[in-house]
Amino acid sequence: MHDWDRVSPTKNERKGTRHLSRTLTLYVNLDRLASSPEDSSVVLRLMMACNDLTMANAKFGETQKGRARIEDDVEWAATVYFLRLQIGHLNETLHIIENLRGRSDLFALVDRCSQQAQEAFAKLTACLKGGRDFKTYESQMMRIRNTASFHYDDKVVRRALKSRVKTGTKRQSVTVSNDVRRVRFGVADAVVDTIFDHLWMSGGRDIDQKDQKLDAALGFGEGLFRACLEFSQEFIMRYVRMNCAR
Repeated sequence: MHDWDRVSPTKNERKGTRHLSRTLTLYVNLDRLASSPEDSSVVLRLMMACNDLTMANAKFGETQKGRARIEDDVEWAATVYFLRLQIGHLNETLHIIENLRGRSDLFALVDRCSQQAQEAFAKLTACLKGGRDFKTYESQMMRIRNTASFHYDDKVVRRALKSRVKTGTKRQSVTVSNDVRRVRFGVADAVVDTIFDHLWMSGGRDIDQKDQKLDAALGFGEGLFRACLEFSQEFIMRYVRMNCAR
């Protein structure tokens, strides 16, 4: 039995030990890692993406604690921000997965992973262009990424502002402070809110409907996030053990 297999819980264990965590730490010899720069770059970028995804997901989870409805504007803005951040990181991760698939030695290592990790990898590759889930990914994730993740698109903002003037509260706040934690431009939050309205519904500010749309959009994304972590951590540890562990 491999060290990794001892760390990965069985299905029965996972049912009863949801909050029991186990860790395995290996140490990397950087000289050995750098000896295969093409492959190691892919693996390192996958590590970076996992770090960013887990951090963004953890912060997103904090915004959800105790929130039955989206009522507080700042909480809603934080929820949307960390959602946008995850989608942006997830999109970059899929580019790395595509690179990995194109590296023969790395792709061969996928076959040495557990069935669970291989299924997670298949779920990710299904979202690449030509895959069975590409259209779903494009409509549910890429649409948000391209209009609301890291792009402050001029046309999108103008359209949202025009819509907000017609349907939303016309009085919005801007707040500055010598404490940077208290700086908040509420009018921008309102426009971002409207951009998401356009993405997930036909306008309006019905809170219950927005929650339902948010949950529906998260279902697909959360599945990809879990697949990314399930595959990546096992694949990375196997690569390290085989190629560059000290």
